[in-house]
Amino acid sequence: MSLTVPFAGTDAGRAARAQEVPTSNLGSLIAGFGEQLNATASKIEAERLDREMRRLQVDMTRDLGQLRLQAEEIGDPDKLDAFWSENIGAMRDRYLTGTRDDGRPIVDPKLRDDWEIGFDDLANKHGFAIGQTGQALRQSQRVATYIDYRQEAGTQAAATDPGTRDQLFANHDAEVDRMVADGIYTPERGAVEKQKFRAETEGAHATLMLSEDPQGVLDAIDAGDFAHLSAEDRAGLKVRADAAIAAAEDKALK
Repeated sequence: MSLTVPFAGTDAGRAARAQEVPTSNLGSLIAGFGEQLNATASKIEAERLDREMRRLQVDMTRDLGQLRLQAEEIGDPDKLDAFWSENIGAMRDRYLTGTRDDGRPIVDPKLRDDWEIGFDDLANKHGFAIGQTGQALRQSQRVATYIDYRQEAGTQAAATDPGTRDQLFANHDAEVDRMVADGIYTPERGAVEKQKFRAETEGAHATLMLSEDPQGVLDAIDAGDFAHLSAEDRAGLKVRADAAIAAAEDKALK
């Protein structure tokens, strides 16, 4: 009788065949553990960056708000524009190039792009408001200058000769037209202002004439002068002129 001795890796059944030897899964376990570590590290880093961004938003919002308050205290529009442009640029640079007490950058390089978008967006909104403030200040200065001019031109026009008065009227019209062109006055407001200036000037001139030449006032009204005064004002002038003439006549008889 013969004896069959099986060899390693074979099955001594009807026909010898190779057996499957289990392979180790150590490599996949290590790979999976590494992925978990990476995921955990990424989550921790994302949370850190989120906290830093929120802190930056708080600081940025506060600093921009304080800068705007300082800017709005400036009454000169030219100085206001210069102050905002200079300081907003300096603030941006301080955030992007500055460091914290521990030596780390104020804005983490990983957050730089998102921070710049947020900063520029908020700064532009503040800047737009500052621009409107500056425009309002310029308009206010223009109006103040115009009021001074109007007063001086009206005083001269009331006391001068007709030819010079007409030139002052023309100069005033040109100034009002510039105010309209610059958007300070509406066209309707401009038209009213021209009429009002003439009426006030003619009224002042008529008042001066009443004390010196009441008959001249009557003659001027009859000739169509003082056309910018209302009918009621012209009628009032006639009454005052007649009264002045009558008073002068009574005085002459005494």
